[in-house]
Amino acid sequence: MKSESGCNRVNHVDRVEFMKEPASEMSKSTSFPHRVLRQLTGWIAATLIISFAVGLVIALVEITAHRYLSYGLLPLSLQIAVRNWELAARRLSQFLIGFAFLHIAWTVAEHWIGQKIITIRIVDRDRLLGFTFSLFCAAALFFRQSYSAVMGESLPIRGPRIFLDSMGRFLEELAQLDSSTRLLVPASIAVAIFFAGGFLASRLRLGSLAWSVGRLSSSRGAIVLASLALLLFVGAAVAENRLMSAGSGKKNIILISIDTLRTQNLGCYGYGRDTSPSIDSFSKRSAFFRNAYAAWPKTTPSVTALMTGLYPHTSGIMRLAPYQYLDDELLVLAEILRNSGYYTEGIIANGVIGIETNGHQGFDRFVEKAGNAEIVTRAALWTIERLAKIQEKTPFFYWIHYVDPHSPYGAPDSPDYFVGDRYYDLEKKVTLKESPLDLMPIPPGLSAYEENRREEINRPSVGSTRLGVISEKNEFLDHYVALYDGEIRFVDRHIGMVIDRLEEEGMLENSIIVLWADHGESLGEHNYFFNHGRFPYNMNLKVPLMIYDADYPSQELNRAVSLLDVTPTLLDLAEIDHPVEFEGRSLAGDIQGQDPGTRDVFAESGYAVKFQKILLRDNWKLIYIPDVLDRSLMHGSEFELYNLADDPDELRNVSEDYPEIFADMKGALLGWIGTWEDDMVERNDVKVEYSEEAMQELRALGYVN
Repeated sequence: MKSESGCNRVNHVDRVEFMKEPASEMSKSTSFPHRVLRQLTGWIAATLIISFAVGLVIALVEITAHRYLSYGLLPLSLQIAVRNWELAARRLSQFLIGFAFLHIAWTVAEHWIGQKIITIRIVDRDRLLGFTFSLFCAAALFFRQSYSAVMGESLPIRGPRIFLDSMGRFLEELAQLDSSTRLLVPASIAVAIFFAGGFLASRLRLGSLAWSVGRLSSSRGAIVLASLALLLFVGAAVAENRLMSAGSGKKNIILISIDTLRTQNLGCYGYGRDTSPSIDSFSKRSAFFRNAYAAWPKTTPSVTALMTGLYPHTSGIMRLAPYQYLDDELLVLAEILRNSGYYTEGIIANGVIGIETNGHQGFDRFVEKAGNAEIVTRAALWTIERLAKIQEKTPFFYWIHYVDPHSPYGAPDSPDYFVGDRYYDLEKKVTLKESPLDLMPIPPGLSAYEENRREEINRPSVGSTRLGVISEKNEFLDHYVALYDGEIRFVDRHIGMVIDRLEEEGMLENSIIVLWADHGESLGEHNYFFNHGRFPYNMNLKVPLMIYDADYPSQELNRAVSLLDVTPTLLDLAEIDHPVEFEGRSLAGDIQGQDPGTRDVFAESGYAVKFQKILLRDNWKLIYIPDVLDRSLMHGSEFELYNLADDPDELRNVSEDYPEIFADMKGALLGWIGTWEDDMVERNDVKVEYSEEAMQELRALGYVN
């Protein structure tokens, strides 16, 4: 017993002596304030050295993965290096400053104890330091996680003004919470960090580690390395500033996109109901394209096509919305604009183009805000006020994506807005059916992407509809059309609020604004109910497109164009060089009053491996249907030709009536397909995993079962 007690006593003495002996040695040659200053300098040096090394490695990985240097994007590469260093320094300093604060506080306490200013008896100093530091980390983590849980975005730490504004919004949102359940997970994590981290820190003898690091980082070599790191950062930051100043004087670029909005139900495209007064008003101030088409009538392929200027078969993002991943090597609009000196920010309400799928590529700040237009608009209005200050120094690119009027239909403010009006026909009915068509077997072991593709093929949207799409067991088709129109009116009101706020902030004169939809929606046409993507008919493929630029007069343009054309158009209007060759073609000439002549517009659609290909030329539309199942669900032919001027609903295949036009367009379409079909690669091999919250949103929107 005596020996064991002696052993314990020796261990305890070792712990005390380790903390006191170095301090006593230093006190012989240095004063107490000098000793504290030296420790603080050492910790700053450690932060600079480690963060520079970490930031540089992360930056090189990112630059290499995105091939920025091969695209010639030197300003963006330099910006990434500087910002990664800065971000690493911020995050590391949050950790190390807490560490250093406890270390210095302990040194002060030891000094006071030595001077007999205070008297404290500590049983286990390492355990005290460990749990104190662990409490600091747990509190910081709880705060950050709580912010993310409530706001649906990461806590911005870039600049005190943004941070303080964000804190104000956070407190407002926190006060409006119906329950505190969102804070349970952050609280549980914080408690676990406190106990587990405190125990681990005490076992690792935090005090010993603190003294060792402090002594090492205060050496001359460390100070020299830290000074070099600081000089390199300052030099890189100055060079980045000069290169990025190329954006000075350029116009802001704003994209406002609406999910699942078909042209046929908008007033500016001739609809009878007053669904879209704000959009109609905006169309009269813009270059208004009457015949714009999605590259593929599904959210992820369509949005990717616009952002890259590439066809879906080129980008590899095809067929489905979920489980798609935007390849790092694909250069997107946000990256090109960042390279040209733009600040880039986005807020989206649809997870299939969110962070899990790399939809945030190229954005300085990217927010996923699950919910309806009211939630998105509230955040967007706050952001616009902040961007008004940012534009004083640099132009910005801001993307707002609304998920309304995606199914299930029903606006939260007035779900029965158009129910029972003069357009409401009780003769039209729809078959309600839960069971799938059982057209394609789904064996076990498939990837999530392939399983979802086969489920999409089997969905009961042809000839019937699922009960989950509709709000009640109601067989009247026009009931759901009215609900859909009510959602358009709901999102239209919020778009009007955004445009009004832009005007209030004086941004309209200095911004290019594009209002567009990713695809349309079928409301029973061609026996296809409350869905999109399977067929290439215009209720799915045709989309609204309006481009506002105060330098050019409002006008109506009738020739066929593609969403692929938007990115090259914006670069030309903003006078930015094209770093790559786009498959889309600039519409700047159209907007500036030039006559580009007739252009062929190509598109793609469907879920089959041999998907549909489409050619649009003037008022003619040719559809190639290589898949046998697709033909049986459509009109039974391999090719369908429509005269859109006489038959806008695409009900009569006139390929036999116009053999010359058919032969000419068929040759053009097959010739286009022949240039790429053999080399096509589908990029669905990256495993995309959604959080449980994101999966709930995808289920609510009908993307997954």
